Amino acid sequence: MNRTVNNILFVLGATIFIFLLITILFFALFIPVVLFLIPNSSDPSIGMLVMVVVFVLSVGGAFIIYNKVIKLVMNKFNLEKYIGSGKR
Repeated sequence: MNRTVNNILFVLGATIFIFLLITILFFALFIPVVLFLIPNSSDPSIGMLVMVVVFVLSVGGAFIIYNKVIKLVMNKFNLEKYIGSGKR
C-alpha cells in the first residue's frame, strides 16, 4: 500500500479510537455523578453544570490519553516510514 492509503487508514483508526475514548471517559465520569451527586442536589440547574464539566473533562482527558498512545504507537512500530507526507 502507498502512503496515501496508509494515511487514510491511520486517520480513520485514530478517529474511531478517540471517539471511543471520549465515550468511555464520559460514561466513567457521568455514572458516579448521576448516582451520587445529582440525586443529593436540591438545585436542578446543578445537573446541567455538572454535565458540561463532565463533558469537558472527558474530551480533555481523551485528548491527553490519545496523544500519549499515538506517540507510543508511532515510536514502537516505527510508523513514520509508512505514513506521512513523504518529505524527508
